[in-house]
Amino acid sequence: MYTSPDEARSDLFLSVAAYVFGPLILTILVNLIPLDRIPGVSAALALVEPVLFTVAVPFLLIRYRNQSLRDYGLSGADRSLPTGVLVAVPIVLAGLVGAVLAGAAITTAVPLAALGRGSSGGVVTLLVRALFWPCLLLLAAYGTVKARDAFRSHPVTLTETVVRVGRILAIAGGAALALLITSDLITGSGAFDGLTLVSYLLQPAGVVAAVWLALRREGGSTVVSMPLVVTPVVIMAVGPFALTFNAFALITGVYFAALFGGIGLVVAIIIERTRQATGVIVMGLLIALLSLFGGAEVFG
Repeated sequence: MYTSPDEARSDLFLSVAAYVFGPLILTILVNLIPLDRIPGVSAALALVEPVLFTVAVPFLLIRYRNQSLRDYGLSGADRSLPTGVLVAVPIVLAGLVGAVLAGAAITTAVPLAALGRGSSGGVVTLLVRALFWPCLLLLAAYGTVKARDAFRSHPVTLTETVVRVGRILAIAGGAALALLITSDLITGSGAFDGLTLVSYLLQPAGVVAAVWLALRREGGSTVVSMPLVVTPVVIMAVGPFALTFNAFALITGVYFAALFGGIGLVVAIIIERTRQATGVIVMGLLIALLSLFGGAEVFG
């Protein structure tokens, strides 16, 4: 499955560029050609977008390089499946409890409950989440595999690298949260009451628990390069983060970027320790269907 470093880097950059800039290009096209005025088109675009800008480009590149999906860990059920279920548990619980503490009803905090309500809008939102999360994690998994050929670095143990990168994410996320709380106290907006603060603390705690479980579940002293771990972290982090002149929105973006980057660490651990991606897909589905992890700031 070997590709040259130049080819691997170009494939990786093209895939990430499609994820980052694709939605913007689609928005411009829809504004120029108002297809969303046609009944049903808006829902169709919402369902197509998570696939089109995450896994579509990597799939086409895999076919172009005459590679197999098996080379990227997609070979049916495998030993990564239990790990994917296990690491999803703390993330799902953190998102669920955090949403309830922030004031959401339990039926709202569990997206799967939208099927029982029979609302077409709720069902479309559920389907978008069910597509977005697994596809995004598969993009991160693709980046992890591509980084093996794309970048060269001194070999280090996976655990050491995860701890080092995780420490940076924790500092960035903690600093962003501290700034958000300070801003709330200065302005007196009251956005951060006690329960909302707890919900903001629970989500990173869930990610930390998931990283710890992944390392414990898939034990061993796997030797990797630093870029191999950093790549899925960056892919996951660039989605929630956006440059803006709104200071509050910018800091909030940093918080969620650190949060999603932590899930990128989980993806790197699963892919490197098992060389399989089924667990990554299952983790994404569980997060999407059973919790509002990430919140409206990311998806709405």
